[in-house]
Amino acid sequence: LLEQLSEGLQAGKEAAEWLNKNRDGLTRRAVEASLSAFPEVKNALSNEAADDYQWKIQQYLKRISFCLTLGRSSLLDEPDGFETISTEVY
Repeated sequence: LLEQLSEGLQAGKEAAEWLNKNRDGLTRRAVEASLSAFPEVKNALSNEAADDYQWKIQQYLKRISFCLTLGRSSLLDEPDGFETISTEVY
């Protein structure tokens, strides 16, 4: 059991390293994909709101990285700060 836990933590750390290395690109892709699915939201966003949305996506990816490293998902249970735009876009 301890060996399985150790292997799981190692796999999580490796995934977190990959995520950290690719976070900027993943953030851009997530923002582009989500906003293209909601063109009315995209057209209504100010530059400041769009930047805030992108920053929040990046922060959420950081949380995922921490969870992978720690082997716990509690940081994802209640994400905060998603009030910039409709939560369905996130």
